[in-house]
Amino acid sequence: MPGRGPACAPAGQRLAALSVKPGEAEVDRVIAWSPQVATDSHRLVENRRVTGPCAKTVKAFLVNTAVLESGEGFDFGKDGSITSREPADLLKPVALAGPPPQNGGQFLMATRVGYRREAQALVSDYLGLWRDGDRWTVASFSQRDALNTGPVKPVLTSTLPVEGVTYFPSLDTPSGQIALTLRETPLTTTLLSFSWRHSQWFQ
Repeated sequence: MPGRGPACAPAGQRLAALSVKPGEAEVDRVIAWSPQVATDSHRLVENRRVTGPCAKTVKAFLVNTAVLESGEGFDFGKDGSITSREPADLLKPVALAGPPPQNGGQFLMATRVGYRREAQALVSDYLGLWRDGDRWTVASFSQRDALNTGPVKPVLTSTLPVEGVTYFPSLDTPSGQIALTLRETPLTTTLLSFSWRHSQWFQ
């Protein structure tokens, strides 16, 4: 498990203490996809490595934007440039209408995948994050009228600590991007994003 490492920079200097570069090759080997997820339905589309004394405070990212645990948001460019911005709403964990389902381990957070109609009721689909010892699991679940409905289905697991999971939906197809913020060391955080097609997953 990563230790605490050096202290982060004070407010107003944290972004300057970050460096964003292309990630290590094959780092996604720490991710194991569930056998229920078709091998041709997911693909690694983003791999970045954030380093520096404040790297350990990166809580979530999506596409090219991220947020620190202090609430400071920033965009990062292909060239590694960092620009301060208000954090996007999709980076924030969703407030569930009811308690999350039991999936073993400790529930950490959830992000919304989308909505759908089922028997004249509105169903919300989510990806949740659980920790069980040295394994972090991202699994899907659904809620209707503040009640859990349907099975909890594991999507993937990680042997590196997962600080956050976010989802960016496609506009016209049942697909999107799952973004994982992985803590490698107190000075290194890896950002991985996978495209994921899930046409029948939540049915």
